[in-house]
Amino acid sequence: MKLYEDGVVKYKPKFKFCTRDELRALAAGADLCVHCATIEVEGLSIMEAMQQAAVPVIAQGKHSGTSQFALSDRSVFHEKNEKELAEKIDWWLSHPKERWEEGKRYSESMKKYNIDKSAEALIEMFKAAIANK
Repeated sequence: MKLYEDGVVKYKPKFKFCTRDELRALAAGADLCVHCATIEVEGLSIMEAMQQAAVPVIAQGKHSGTSQFALSDRSVFHEKNEKELAEKIDWWLSHPKERWEEGKRYSESMKKYNIDKSAEALIEMFKAAIANK
């Protein structure tokens, strides 16, 4: 909140649970999506943000696999390393053209995780398993 009050960041931070549609709208208007979780079991919120072309900056640690979605080292920092996180944020905010291009790449990369495709693959797997019985 202090960064907003001091005029360092333009938008007031929002700390709340969001519905899927609220999260998508928030991500669609974001410059970046910072994911600092040290423990993560699903990564759905960051995936939703990436679908909306928000470039992520993701913590990498031993209890989170979310950094597997990063397309470059510029989107990953070592967990609990605020200096490295700040450097990544500063780089992305200082390079809007690269951020725009990378956002498009992130959005494209998330298409393979579409729930319809996953359901179709699961059905095909079950069909194959039944056929091989």
